[in-house]
Amino acid sequence: MHFVALWSLLCLSVAWASNIIIANDKNFDDIVLNSDKTSFVKFSAEWCSHCKKMAPEWEKLADSYVDVEDIQIVEIDADKSRSIGKRYNIASFPTIKLFRADSLSDPIDYSGQREFEFFSNYLLNQIGIKGKKVGKPSKVVQIHDGNIEKLIENKERAALIVFTKENNCDDCISVKKMFDQVSHAFHKELDKIIIAEAQKNGDEPTDWIRDMYSINEFPTIVYVETGDSSKFEIYSGSLTSSDLIQFINNKIGTKRAANGLLDNKAGIIPDMEESLKKFIGINIVDRREYVQTFIENLKKVDDHVFKNEVKYYALIVNQFIAGNNGYVDAELAKFDDMLKNKAIDISTKDLVNMKVNLLNHIKTLVTEETYRDAKDVMEDKEKAAAALSKDEL
Repeated sequence: MHFVALWSLLCLSVAWASNIIIANDKNFDDIVLNSDKTSFVKFSAEWCSHCKKMAPEWEKLADSYVDVEDIQIVEIDADKSRSIGKRYNIASFPTIKLFRADSLSDPIDYSGQREFEFFSNYLLNQIGIKGKKVGKPSKVVQIHDGNIEKLIENKERAALIVFTKENNCDDCISVKKMFDQVSHAFHKELDKIIIAEAQKNGDEPTDWIRDMYSINEFPTIVYVETGDSSKFEIYSGSLTSSDLIQFINNKIGTKRAANGLLDNKAGIIPDMEESLKKFIGINIVDRREYVQTFIENLKKVDDHVFKNEVKYYALIVNQFIAGNNGYVDAELAKFDDMLKNKAIDISTKDLVNMKVNLLNHIKTLVTEETYRDAKDVMEDKEKAAAALSKDEL
């Protein structure tokens, strides 16, 4: 009985550490409908991957509005609390509804992006109250003996793990902050890499992991190759977020900058540089003769790493072969308008910036031959051939 009581107290203390109000079948009406407050409610399920992905954003929103008395950020597991889920016709997870204090019986469906900024702007527009500024929640994954294989083995992603300890490690504190920055830089690359921490503190079960990687000092950073926790290397570079970001970019073929967006080299395939320079620099007649070689070179590129880039290179090839001389400028103008839209999601922004980088790079490769008229080129070739034939006679 003593253990059960202690465990219950521990669970409560963990719940209290969050500013999200947790509801269920029994208390939902009291928390939401009888509170005379505006409630922003997330209907979730424990097994829902999309719910887990947006969890840090929802936590951040709760932190932002914790001091606003008349607004509460609520979450309910509608898969377990099925009577509430049925009452509000919850058919997918997560579903988010706004219960305004002046219209609690008629909640409004939220359909925007599942990110803090969009949540916050939505509440500001709906109720006219802005939450306080809060720091970005950490996206560093906490790992231990029991979950490392599940997170890495048989997954098509690598891992960067920092080994820390709770006490007597001043360097651990600064490295943890640095890892937070790195995790935000790669938060859109979670299908390729996880940024993780294994912390030694009391009874935390990390003995097996530390033995696996021969960790005997803290902090130590380990890079684990894609899908195999037994293949690794100890990071020996500089302990700065910029160096770590570049290290990861080199390892997994990404082009992330510290702000999480793409750097100015994203979209450019290094192995295609000589072919692209020649393809863009020559005239349209010679380009049509060279195009098959260019395509063969493009087929050799790893389309797992450069999937979107390969597609865009192929599209650009078609436009240049068709003689569409205004294509590059038209695309840049279109993308400039798209990037001015503040509602554009990060995935779309990445794709647009990748294309903009390549188009701007192409403009630097343009020569006097690039946009010459095919008729003029053929006339010059015919004159040159005639002159050569005359010289031979």
